[in-house]
Amino acid sequence: MSLIIFVICILLFNLSVVADDFHYIHSFYGPRASGMGGAFTAISDDASGTYYNPAGLSFAYNDSISINATSYQITKKDYHNIFGPWQDYNQVSRKYLPDFVGTVMAVKKFKLGFSVVNGINDSYDQSNKIYLPASISNIASLDVGFMQEKFNILIGPSASYLFTDKLSLGATLYYMYDTSKSVSKRVDEKFTADIASLELQERRETRGFLPVIGMQYVITQKIVMGLTYRKTFITGGTIHQKETLIETQPLLANIDPALTNLIDGYMLVSERNDTMSTVVLNNYLVLGTPITYKIPELNQFNLGFAFFQSKKLIMSVDFMYVTPYKYYLPQVEFDPHRSVASFSSPTKNNLERKATHNYAIGAEYYLTDRFILRAGLYTNRSNGKVTPWGQTALELALNDQLGGNFTLPLNSNLNYIYLSNRQEYVNKHGYTLGFGFMTSNSSIAFNVVKENGSGGARIEEAELPHKMLKSKTTFYVNATRRY
Repeated sequence: MSLIIFVICILLFNLSVVADDFHYIHSFYGPRASGMGGAFTAISDDASGTYYNPAGLSFAYNDSISINATSYQITKKDYHNIFGPWQDYNQVSRKYLPDFVGTVMAVKKFKLGFSVVNGINDSYDQSNKIYLPASISNIASLDVGFMQEKFNILIGPSASYLFTDKLSLGATLYYMYDTSKSVSKRVDEKFTADIASLELQERRETRGFLPVIGMQYVITQKIVMGLTYRKTFITGGTIHQKETLIETQPLLANIDPALTNLIDGYMLVSERNDTMSTVVLNNYLVLGTPITYKIPELNQFNLGFAFFQSKKLIMSVDFMYVTPYKYYLPQVEFDPHRSVASFSSPTKNNLERKATHNYAIGAEYYLTDRFILRAGLYTNRSNGKVTPWGQTALELALNDQLGGNFTLPLNSNLNYIYLSNRQEYVNKHGYTLGFGFMTSNSSIAFNVVKENGSGGARIEEAELPHKMLKSKTTFYVNATRRY
C-alpha cells in the first residue's frame, strides 16, 4: 500500500477520535431549562441559573438544591457511502450519569450558589468490518476499531446582587477540566495477502477557567431581559499522541511495533506531545514541532427575553453568538538524513472555529397548581465547514499531478504540505418536551430532548464530500428540594 493511503488513514482517524467539537450545545441543565430548549437566560431563577445566568439567582424565591439525578443520552453519527455505494460508517455513543448538581441560598443582600456541571461525556467503543470497499482498490477487507472517552467538568461558585427591584448582576467562576482518551486501529487486507495497519493513541488533559458574567433587567411587569458573557481561559495541560503505521508482506509476516525495519515493507512510528514531535520511518528520524493540549478559548454572548403572560404561562427566547477562533500553531518537520524541511499553514489545525449563532424558544405552562408542561425548540449550528465539491475535485486533481501526499515541493530542500479545513458541516435542530410535578418544598421533572441534523463530511482527505447524518436523544430526570 502506498504512503498516500497511510496519510489518508491518519487523517481519517484524526477526525474520528474527536468528539462532537463541531457544535457548542451538548446538553441542558436543570428541570426547567432542559424542558424549555435552553431558553433560560432571562429566567434563571433556580439553581441552574449558576450556569445559564447567575444574575437570575437574585430573583429565586427560595433556597434550593437541584440534581439531574439521571441523564441518559444516545448520540449517533452516520457517514454515508464512505467506502462505496451503500457502504456506510457509523459511530454510536451512550452515556448514563448525573450531569448537574447546583444549589442557591440567600446571604444578606446576596444570593450565592455553587454548581457542578458535567458538560461533555462521550463514550465510544466499537468495531466494524467492511468487505470489498469500493472506494479503495485491491482491498479485500477493512477492520476498523474505535474507542474514546471524553469528559468535561465545570465546578465553581456563583454570586448575584439585586441593585434595584429591576436590575441584578451576577457572576460564576468555573474551574474547568477537560480530558480525552482514544485508541483507533485500522487493518487493511489486500487480495495479495499483503497487510497494512494503522493505530493511533491519544491522551489529553486540559485545565482552565470559565467565568460567566450576567445581567437581568425587568423591562416591564411582564417582560424581562437577560444578557450573559462567558470566555474560556486555558492555564495548563498535557497531550501525548502516538501513531504506528505498518505495511508488510506476506500476510504472515511478524508485525511488531517495536521494529523499525521491515523486509518488503516499511514502518512509521510517530510520537507527538506538547514539547516536541518525532517520526521514525525505517530507521530514519524526522523531527517536528510540538502539538498543543489547548482547546478553543471562545467568546460567547447570550441575549434572552422572557414574557410572563400570566401566572400559568411563561414564554422565553434566547439568542446565542460565539465568535470565530483561530490558533496559530507552527507546523514544521525536518528530515536531517535528507536535509529536507516541510511546513504547513499555522492556522490549519483542529482548533479553528467559525462564528456561529443559534436561537432557542421555550414555554412553561401550569396545567394545575402542581402539574407543569414544558416545551421548546432550538438550533445547534456547526462551527465547521466542508469545502465545496468543485473545489475539492480541483484540489484532488492537482494533488494527483504533484504525485500525492498533498505536498508541494518548493525546492530540493523545502516542501509545503497542504492541509484542509476541519471537514464537517451539519446544522442541527432539536425539540424538547417535559412534564413536572411540584409541592410546596420539592419538585420532580421528566424531560426528553431530540436532536437531528444532516449535512456534509469529508472523512478521508482523498475523497469528495459525503452526506452525513447526526442524531441525539437525551432523557432527563431532575429533582429539586427547596428549604
